[in-house]
Amino acid sequence: MCAFLCASNASAQYTTGRIEGTVQDPTGGAIPGATVTLRNIGTNQTRTQTTDTNGLYAFPAVPAGDYELVAEISGFSRARVTFTMVTNQTVTQKLELPLAGQTETVEVRGELAALLNTSEAQLSTACSRRRIRAADPSPLQAALRQVSLRRAAGALGPRPCSSITPT
Repeated sequence: MCAFLCASNASAQYTTGRIEGTVQDPTGGAIPGATVTLRNIGTNQTRTQTTDTNGLYAFPAVPAGDYELVAEISGFSRARVTFTMVTNQTVTQKLELPLAGQTETVEVRGELAALLNTSEAQLSTACSRRRIRAADPSPLQAALRQVSLRRAAGALGPRPCSSITPT
C-alpha cells in the first residue's frame, strides 16, 4: 500500500510547476502590495496573489498550459506577459510597472509630406543616370543625347534647372 501511495505522490510532483518573481518600478525598486493575477488562457481560470514587502509573489502547483500574468497597483500602469508553463518547471518572471500617465510619443516630421500627392493616383519610377546609361538604347536616349549635344554647342542657351541633380 505504501508503495502505491509513494508512487502516486511522486507522479503528482511532475504534473505542475511553479511561477514566481518580483514586481518592480522602473528604477528596480520593489513594489509591495501589488496585485498579481495568473490566468490560464485555455480554461480562463484565475489565481491572485499580493506581493510581499520585497515585491515577491509565487504561484505554486500550477498545471501545464498557456498563461497570462498581470501585475497592477494604483499609481502605476499594468504590466502583462504571456508564456507557456510545462510540468516540473519553475518560471521566474520579473514584472516592471511603468509610472501611471507616463506615455511615449513618437512624432514624425518631414518635408516629404508636402511632396505626397493624395488627390491623384500615379505610378512613377526614379532612374539614376547609371541606370539610364545601362539600359538598351531607346528613342528617349537618342533625344537626350541630341539635347546634350546642342547644349554643348550653345544652341539651347543656359541650362534650365541647373540646381537639380539627377538621382
